Formats: sequence, C-alpha cells, structure tokens
Amino acid sequence: VLEYTDRPEIYDLYVIHCAMHLSFACSMRGGEVGGAQWARYDAEDQRLYIDRVIDRVDKKHIAMLTKMKIHFTFPNLYPGTRTAIVLKEPKTDGSIRNVYLPETVVHKLGILRGMQDKLKMELGDDCYMDYDLIICQANGRPIMTEHLNKRFKEILAAMNDPEIDIEDVVFHSIRHTSAGLKLRLSGGDLK
Repeated sequence: VLEYTDRPEIYDLYVIHCAMHLSFACSMRGGEVGGAQWARYDAEDQRLYIDRVIDRVDKKHIAMLTKMKIHFTFPNLYPGTRTAIVLKEPKTDGSIRNVYLPETVVHKLGILRGMQDKLKMELGDDCYMDYDLIICQANGRPIMTEHLNKRFKEILAAMNDPEIDIEDVVFHSIRHTSAGLKLRLSGGDLK
C-alpha cells in the first residue's frame, strides 16, 4: 500500500501515504494524525509534538467538555449542522507526547509540505483554507478519522490485490500493527 500511494504527483494518494507513515512509524491514532500541525513539527530535530486531536463533537456538548480544552473549532461548510469539527486536547495527559520521526518520514513530510505550498499558491486564499494541518484535504480542510479509513479502503480496492480482504482492514490497524511490533521488539516496554 505504501508503494502504491508513494505518488507525489497525486496529492490525494500521497497525503494518505504520509498519514500511513505517521500512523505506523509514530504509533499515532487517526485523530492524532488528522490533528497534527506543522507548527508542532520540527524537521531538524525530527520530532512531532502531539497535544491535540481532531474530532467531531455535537455542538450542544462542546461547552460540557470541561476536562478537555478545545483549541480550535473549524468553520462549518453547511449551516444548520448539528456537529462541529474541533482540535482538542487528547482524552488523557499520557497521550500528550513527543514522537520522534525516522528520516524517511521527515523526507516524506518535506515533499508533502512542498505540495501543500504549491496548492496554496494555485488555489489562493479564497479556496485554500490554511489551518496548518499536516494531513489535510487538497484545499486545506481537515481529514477526519472516518475519512482516513474510507480513503484507505478505497486505495485497497483500487489496488485489487486478491490477498487483501478489504473488510478485515481499517486505517487504525496500522497503529495496532506498529504498537504490537514495538512491544515485541522492546520486550513489553514501549517507553
């Protein structure tokens, strides 16, 4: 799947390619991948600070999220919707952390950033919504966890590999595979 999506000339494939790298190499959850921002990324130190996740919240419940700080509420595209997309603190303090990125991931993110800069120039301020998101749609809008999963499954279907049962795999599987491998290699101590 990484080989199939490693196409910098096709933004929609390459952004999923980078999302998969973040999920696997850094054991990031879908909400953490979608909430990662360039301002929290340090290419020189090969580090990404994770202190927010992207989530969809019922507008009536936003005020009740007293334990979790909402950093940003994305503007709704459609008036009258019941929910809002937000960047918020993770559920637990233990989820706030620095993740260290392999050189491969740093290289991939550099290409992605260049692609996004080009899209910003081409689309302009009226069409590109710059929320500083690393993993985002071609117009800068956020990609939710359910969209990561949907796009991941669409890519698996397009690959048409008879050995992959699309129903058995979800985007979140990447993180579980990574965490399981790291636990085995570390003798049970991820930290």
